Amino acid sequence: MKHHVQIKQVLSQMANLLRQCHQLEWADRLDACCDGVDADPVATTSEILSLYGGMGSINDIVLYRNMQPLIAENQLLDQLREQLYAMAR
Repeated sequence: MKHHVQIKQVLSQMANLLRQCHQLEWADRLDACCDGVDADPVATTSEILSLYGGMGSINDIVLYRNMQPLIAENQLLDQLREQLYAMAR
């Protein structure tokens, strides 16, 4: 896996954002991927890419508060998702 440090940074940023927006399960999954980057980069790359496929994927997350979409947070999440996918490919 190329870009170990950058991937860990993006995973950490995404996990923190998701945790702030009460998406704890997703935050925990990304934390686990972050931990796996150094331990088993090949398996972790596969795990990261699997987050993007199918129904209920990381692409389906929309952040809300009080039934209102969080515009800035969703834009940041979109940017981070794109960065992570590009680096993991």
